[in-house]
Amino acid sequence: MQILSTRARKNVLLSDIKVDVCIFAFDILYLNGQALLQEQLEIRKEIGDTLDLLPVAAFHGKRTGVCGSFLLACYDDNNEEYQGICKIGIGFTEAVCEECSASLRSKVIPEPKHSYYHYTGEMPDVWFEAAERTTLFS
Repeated sequence: MQILSTRARKNVLLSDIKVDVCIFAFDILYLNGQALLQEQLEIRKEIGDTLDLLPVAAFHGKRTGVCGSFLLACYDDNNEEYQGICKIGIGFTEAVCEECSASLRSKVIPEPKHSYYHYTGEMPDVWFEAAERTTLFS
C-alpha cells in the first residue's frame, strides 16, 4: 500500500502509470457471460476458489537450491500470453518446498518466454516452461 499511496492522482496519462495493481476478488458476480447474482454467496465463493494457475517462475528467498515461493500465471486466450496473477509461498513447509522444486526442476528455462506477460515485480531466480496439468498446490 505504501507504493500505491505515492502515485499521482490527477491529470495522469495511462502511459505514465508505473505501478501494477492486482485485485483479489472475494465474490464473483459474472463469469463467462453468465450473471451469478442469483447464486448463493457460498456457490460464488466456490467458483472463485477454482482457478487454473500454472507456476511460471520461482524465488529462492532464504532457501538455497530450493524454491521458497512461486509466481503463478493464467493463460489469456485473447492475447495468447501467460499473465502473472500472484506470488505464493508463505506457510510452506520445507518438505513442500523441496517437493515442488524437485517436480519443476525438469521445466527450468533460462529466461521467460515471449508469451509471458512482462512481469514488473521482483525478478524471479528461476523461470519455468508453463506446463498444462501441473498440480503442485491444492
